[in-house]
Amino acid sequence: EFYPLPETPVYINDRNNLELADTLALPASYSLQWYLFSGPIAGATGFEYCATMNGEYTLVLTDLTTGCTNSYTTSVTVDPAYDCTVGTRDAVTGTLTVFPNPAHDQVTVQLPVPLQQNSTLRIWDIAGRLVEQLPVGSGVNQINMACNDRNPGVYVLELQQADKRYIGRLVILR
Repeated sequence: EFYPLPETPVYINDRNNLELADTLALPASYSLQWYLFSGPIAGATGFEYCATMNGEYTLVLTDLTTGCTNSYTTSVTVDPAYDCTVGTRDAVTGTLTVFPNPAHDQVTVQLPVPLQQNSTLRIWDIAGRLVEQLPVGSGVNQINMACNDRNPGVYVLELQQADKRYIGRLVILR
């Protein structure tokens, strides 16, 4: 029996941070592995990898259900003006308050201050897959969001505003 290949795991180079472009295209059960030239990079199994040297970088996606793999390779030239080794966790400057939490059908996300410009609320599942992006307008400090079409589980909410990053956690129960 023949199985289809998983989608090609195309990534972008954002200031030396190599980032998987479409996490929604991943199969239900998968693994990722980054390579530099032909060798696997130890521990590099996530949606992104910080390139610190020039070379041919490959991202291999394996569908764990079928065993099929697909890959994407491109030449990366590191830009010395950017240091992606600085942890993104340090950039978190605020918390999104989510209520009710756990939620069933509807949830409210409260920002600490009104947004100064348009932004996007990103919703990630527990496996780190981006499952939805919601536009949020300038001046908003509260977002009402339906969650009745979402699977039960734990989700991370992220909102980036200029140099500030807000994070919240949502639990959905049925």
